Amino acid sequence: MAPLADEDEHEREIRAYRERRLAKLTSESGWLTLVARYPLFEGANELPIGVATLEGGRVRIAIAPEMEVTCGGARVIGEREVRSDEPGPADVLVHGSLRYELVQRGDAIWFRVRDPESAARRALRSIPAYPIDARWRVDARFERPRPAHESVHFDYTLGPAVDRPSAGELVFELEGAERRLEVTIEDGQLFVLFGDQTNRDTTYPIGRFFYVPIPSGEGERVILDFNKALNPACAFTDHASCPVVPADNKLALRIEAGEMRP
Repeated sequence: MAPLADEDEHEREIRAYRERRLAKLTSESGWLTLVARYPLFEGANELPIGVATLEGGRVRIAIAPEMEVTCGGARVIGEREVRSDEPGPADVLVHGSLRYELVQRGDAIWFRVRDPESAARRALRSIPAYPIDARWRVDARFERPRPAHESVHFDYTLGPAVDRPSAGELVFELEGAERRLEVTIEDGQLFVLFGDQTNRDTTYPIGRFFYVPIPSGEGERVILDFNKALNPACAFTDHASCPVVPADNKLALRIEAGEMRP
């Protein structure tokens, strides 16, 4: 385990981390606002606000005449092209309290619908979590990708599988054995997606995740704090698509730290 100068300081850090997590999850752009998901297929696709036509990876939407829809503060009348979040920023079509965002992952394209007034957002007051325990704060060594591990394959709960470039591995000792987790880069940090034996009962079945800063080079030490383990978005809404933990990242022990099953 990584040494701690002050366990009280660590507990304050994790409590503040969990407060920020809850605030982000329940914000107007948080996952709890997702209320619908409309996959698009080549050709015309009926939506509650009109018809979206997908042709060669581009999307145009014809707003139904009786619908009042705005984009960027201006009313959308008739037909217009809609920009997705890749490369983004995505156009946001607003109808009442609903926000339609076009999402693209590879060849898969869909409208994601948010409602800041959703019942789920109003209802969530806390996220169950294990007690904070400094024993789950682990010192790890960063290693560059091995020759056969240049990419990491992620299946998703909704939508197509994706292969992401591997950033390397985090190697650490836990409960008397060496463990390895393959990591990728997301939002300028190392994305650590892992599974463990608590997924059978007390934590979300497809696994959990957290982030750590990107090391500067091979062999650099990083801290893995499993007290920061988070549930994926699909633990809170049926309309999110979440990566499933790769087989190599399933740890053969119980990590009784971090968020529990909601």
